[in-house]
Amino acid sequence: QAYANFQQERNRNKTAQKIYIRALVGEAGPGGGPAAIVDPVQQEGLWQTFLDMMKRLNNDSELTLQQLKDAVRAEHQAQVQAQGQTLMQASIKSEPGSEPVPMETLQN
Repeated sequence: QAYANFQQERNRNKTAQKIYIRALVGEAGPGGGPAAIVDPVQQEGLWQTFLDMMKRLNNDSELTLQQLKDAVRAEHQAQVQAQGQTLMQASIKSEPGSEPVPMETLQN
């Protein structure tokens, strides 16, 4: 949280947001890991601080903690799925003799 605050103080809000997300839900993609903060009490405090930041940045005092959690988790899940598809496509293309089949061929 100290590093996220450091970034906010320097108007590096995007970086601060990434720090909060990594701490709360982990990092998507290859080499990404689980949430850095696993203690429920610490997580709740971090979520609240993140919520305060997002309310301020978006000038949205109506944003709820549940809305923020849902948005973060949905975005994280979308990133995981997108990176998984990219990895799968890359591994298919790298197999010897496997060229992508044009969609027109599959429709006939």
